[in-house]
Amino acid sequence: MLRAVIALLATLAFLTPASAQNVPTFEAFSQDPAITDADISPNGRWLAVVQRASVDGERFLRIYDAKNLSKGHLRTLGGRNIEVSGVTWANNDTLVVNFIQQVNDGPNTFQIGKVATINRTSGGFNEIPKIQFDRKTLGSDAELLQQQAGASVISNLPHDPEHIIISYTADFTRGSGGFRPVRYVGKVNLKSGRVVPTFRGDTRYGGYRVDQDGNVRLAGTTDPATGDAVSVARASGSEEWIEIGRSGAGTSSTSQQFAVLGFSSVDDPNELLVVSNHESDTSGIYTFDIPSRRYKELLFRHPRYDAGSVRFVRDPKNLKQTYITGFTYTGRGGEVVWIDDFEKQFHEQLKQVLTDRVSSVWSQSRDGNVRVIQATGEKYPRAFYLYTPDDGIQLIGESMPQLRPEQLAERKYIRYKARDGYEIPAYVTIPNGTPPFPTVNMPHGGPTARDTGGFDLWAQVLASRGYAVIQPQFRVSTGFGREHLEAGFSEWGKLQQDDIDDAMKFMVDAGIADEDRLAIFGWSYGGYASAMGIMRDNHPYKCAIPSAGVYDLPRFRAWLFQGGGGSLARRYRDTVEGLNPLDYVSKVDVPVLIIHGTNDERVPIIHSDLLNSALKREGKDVEYLKLKDANHFFGTIFYRHWMEMFPTMVRFLDEDCGLKP
Repeated sequence: MLRAVIALLATLAFLTPASAQNVPTFEAFSQDPAITDADISPNGRWLAVVQRASVDGERFLRIYDAKNLSKGHLRTLGGRNIEVSGVTWANNDTLVVNFIQQVNDGPNTFQIGKVATINRTSGGFNEIPKIQFDRKTLGSDAELLQQQAGASVISNLPHDPEHIIISYTADFTRGSGGFRPVRYVGKVNLKSGRVVPTFRGDTRYGGYRVDQDGNVRLAGTTDPATGDAVSVARASGSEEWIEIGRSGAGTSSTSQQFAVLGFSSVDDPNELLVVSNHESDTSGIYTFDIPSRRYKELLFRHPRYDAGSVRFVRDPKNLKQTYITGFTYTGRGGEVVWIDDFEKQFHEQLKQVLTDRVSSVWSQSRDGNVRVIQATGEKYPRAFYLYTPDDGIQLIGESMPQLRPEQLAERKYIRYKARDGYEIPAYVTIPNGTPPFPTVNMPHGGPTARDTGGFDLWAQVLASRGYAVIQPQFRVSTGFGREHLEAGFSEWGKLQQDDIDDAMKFMVDAGIADEDRLAIFGWSYGGYASAMGIMRDNHPYKCAIPSAGVYDLPRFRAWLFQGGGGSLARRYRDTVEGLNPLDYVSKVDVPVLIIHGTNDERVPIIHSDLLNSALKREGKDVEYLKLKDANHFFGTIFYRHWMEMFPTMVRFLDEDCGLKP
């Protein structure tokens, strides 16, 4: 079924890979992804690819003939202040493109997310919908509304190749707080571009989703009192919204999880697939009835890890119907429990070709014969491949083509015991060479988050310079069940920090780390943990790189309780309690490098400003790197930022800390 044919196509490589070197350049690690999306048309003939032509260029769209990739691209779209961010085939001749447009409004420059259709043959570009708010009526509020007026596709209506369903802002309400945008749902005719509104939302809900027929049936909101994420639904034929579940956390240790994956079957329009942990430590996947608000059947649950999502295929004879082929869970990363023999065999054979990688079907033709495969591994940054029965596997493009697997380090999934005997999962990246190595402890952000398997940019950069890296999944990390999550609530700088610091004892005892050459580095919550790590008695570190972190905990808590940080942050605001780094700066006795983006919207740069000033007042050895215009998350930090950050970090570790391998 799957032939081991690898076609390394120069026309689709986008960037010429560097010749194999022992140490990759910082440029190779810093480039913006060369390919970010790929989609195959319903008939399996046309391939749309979102890519870049340079290490820091804008993303554009190219269309290829899937039967003859070597012929090169047939059409290109981009430029004119338009950056393509995603693409989907609505039918064999029409593409739906998500793009970002930069708008210059006098002294202000802002970006708007938009949607357009593109004709494959003519290249005709049709933005949908075109909304322009009246500046004379709205004044300064017009700009804000304009930025929120972008559209998003919420259904491609596979059974209806002439239409799609979009969500967009086209109206507003007036209140004491000013203008509030109103979200609409509309049906778009792909030929004319005409939008017919089918639903007018209100300001209570957002994230509208539709059923197989395109009817608005699902939405969400945030409970202002608790911060809980609330899921609401409408029974078939009803216009009444009812609460069906919520995800929340708090001091009462009710860290319930509830998320809707989608509709289960066309045979029962009121049956959903949901993820919930209402009856166990780890979450499972259930069928759920909307009118009765009852769980019906447990389909899958893992005893150690939380369930993730479902893998499915669409019935080619009834495009409204889908069938579950497998279940994912949040283990090491990328695991799937297959229940469909054909899909299980297909992915087993994929492993024989794409060795040491986790693969998934990113897109496929209507009959399932032609597929776009996404693959990644510890030594393999994300890449896209095309599978056809005739040609087997062909490389479409690599996200970081200048990196070769022989240049990168092994990354292992392990468990170690904390000081109280509790087992902590972790990822360990081991550089080439002979241990013991200088070692960096790299706690993740969140802290209600986790690291995953596969390629890790920061770990590989450090390993390429001779540093071992451990990434502890300390208590409060998600994906390992409710008990693991709740154990770290309100333990900032305390139990959480014990788990993090105990990772270094494991590395030393295992003979991997040199106990005289240890450092700690993290981003976001990891930045907080990096600061607190060197403020404890008898800490093991020779230096720290706290980055984009929270260092004024009372300020951060006040911001959360005022509604900051989005629904996820507000959901866990009651659990944000512990030691405040600004109260312990006098205990710092090692060099510190602070890093922060100047446009950080999640953790404002004032936190790093305050930490830097406090350390200087105490006469501590501190350096401060501000990344101009960088925000908080991946996708908002670009080539120019990495090219500042990576060399500065390595120089600091090598020279200022004296840890050079």
